[in-house]
Amino acid sequence: MCAHAVSVGLEKIEGVELVKVSLNKGIADIKLKPRNKVTVEQIVEQIVQVVRDNGFTPKGTRIWVAGKVVERGGDPALY
Repeated sequence: MCAHAVSVGLEKIEGVELVKVSLNKGIADIKLKPRNKVTVEQIVEQIVQVVRDNGFTPKGTRIWVAGKVVERGGDPALY
């Protein structure tokens, strides 16, 4: 599996602006567009699907999120 396949898969998610993948480090750095509606679940599902599509079995996922929590329509959102 190559980093390009993972990048292309993640870039298909509406609201994703930029993806940098390092398979050696096991890291996908994803920058989202402002006012996106992307959920963590969508990102994880896409990563798992890309890994499976390339003939591998996903082993686990850890997610680190950076941003500022704001209120949007009465609900918390990450900015």
